[in-house]
Amino acid sequence: MEQPDWNINRPSHHYQAFILLFATTLGFLGALLYLLFRWESAAHYGEIRQEELEKVQRGSEAIVQHLEGRYSDLYFLADLTSLHRIEEISQIQNGTSEVASEYISFVDRKVQYEQIHFFNRSGKQLFHIYRSGKTIHISEPGMHQDAGTVRYARGINRLAVNEVYISPLELYKNLGRVETPPKPVIHLGTPVFNQNKQQIGAIMVSLLASPLLDRFATASGVQYGYTELLNAEGYWLYSNDSTDRSWGFMFPHRTAETLPRDYPDEWKQMQASPSGQIRSDNGLFTYQRVAPFEDMPEGAYEWTVLSRLPEDKLEDMGAGMKVQFLIFAGVMLVLSAAVTWQYTKSRAYKQQLEYMALYDPVTGLPNRIKFFRALDDALKEGRKDQRFALLFLDLDGFKAVNDTYGHEAGDEVLRMVGSRLRGSVRSGDTLARMGGDEFNLLIKLDNGAQDAEEASKRILAALSAPFELSGGQCRVGASIGISLYDVDGRERETLLHKADSAMYVIKGQGKNGFAFYQEEEHSVKYK
Repeated sequence: MEQPDWNINRPSHHYQAFILLFATTLGFLGALLYLLFRWESAAHYGEIRQEELEKVQRGSEAIVQHLEGRYSDLYFLADLTSLHRIEEISQIQNGTSEVASEYISFVDRKVQYEQIHFFNRSGKQLFHIYRSGKTIHISEPGMHQDAGTVRYARGINRLAVNEVYISPLELYKNLGRVETPPKPVIHLGTPVFNQNKQQIGAIMVSLLASPLLDRFATASGVQYGYTELLNAEGYWLYSNDSTDRSWGFMFPHRTAETLPRDYPDEWKQMQASPSGQIRSDNGLFTYQRVAPFEDMPEGAYEWTVLSRLPEDKLEDMGAGMKVQFLIFAGVMLVLSAAVTWQYTKSRAYKQQLEYMALYDPVTGLPNRIKFFRALDDALKEGRKDQRFALLFLDLDGFKAVNDTYGHEAGDEVLRMVGSRLRGSVRSGDTLARMGGDEFNLLIKLDNGAQDAEEASKRILAALSAPFELSGGQCRVGASIGISLYDVDGRERETLLHKADSAMYVIKGQGKNGFAFYQEEEHSVKYK
């Protein structure tokens, strides 16, 4: 027999339905959010990698662009027409000479050049032109020569025509000491020849590198990782890390401060290719080697542009995403709970309306509307050779209960009758209260009329025991009329009429029994 949801109006039932539905929704939502988080994390990490690559590329391009044309400047200084007319470079020392005037004008116009040094063929510095504030000066003859410039001059004098010497990017030293504040410079030199193609000495310009490093830092931007520039030995030339270790090679007590010392495995991998990205326990390393000067042999003069994103920063970024997703998940959880609760209430209300429309409020059994639907379905199945019986039950002695004990007691008896009837029918059968003290039962016939007879006997046996009321005991029986599909008809009204007629036959024969409909006015009965 079809069982309605007897607890449909109870709040606890609503809560149970809500919990079950919400748990299902939560499981689905949790899986969806987890997949979304994994996808978003992978996409975000991909964006970080791409932005780090672009950052390194911008930094490399800024370096190359800033140093473009420096050879041209140097060649221009070494190839002045007025310079070709002198026999010895020492003749420039007179500040009023045409050559000296041209050099002074050059330094005045090109603020990125700090000094111009002049050497004889033996490498001795004869004098230099230098900037002091906004004024350009020529040094006095015999001014002390720095040991570093002697080393550079000797290297420059060994070069051939149009060859250029480039010093490392370093801090400017004066008399062997690093100037304060530090002044990054690059020295570029080339030999000087007169009009007879005879070398008369060498010239070296000091290029201020601070504008270069500023442009590099600006072009690279902050992004995620630390922006760093390394020389070929792995010393930092620039870093925006708060623990800046730049220029370690310029100070005897800091010569061990290199990237290879701090990150040996990553440095080794960086040497294997000119550019790339390395992910290790120390974080994400994005790098690109750059040759800052054109026309240099490959590997002869290289720096490494590096963006170093430490692992703790990556973890912090991941933690930030987790917090955002937890907030999002919390909001979705609240919204999901609200929607689920509203849906549960709406569904419960709909079920309540359906219950009220299709079930008897006293016994909880299907009412006549639901019974007739079941009967119509059975008629359709009957056309497919599925036979059934219709039992029409009318209670015997119920009117006396109402008259003796009152209608509340009568309703209580109806509830107990409904409970006993439910216990006596099979799960596949349909039992309904049609109104008053009338009940109908549809049963499938697997063994013909015998199934209807056995069902009637179970019902009569179930009702045979007395009913306990607050005011005493009462007994109620039943008169049952039976009509069989196909034997007694195939239409709803025909079967109902014949079952009702059979019920009245048993009423006339003493009640509390059952009868099958027969055309003759006698029936098989049971008392």
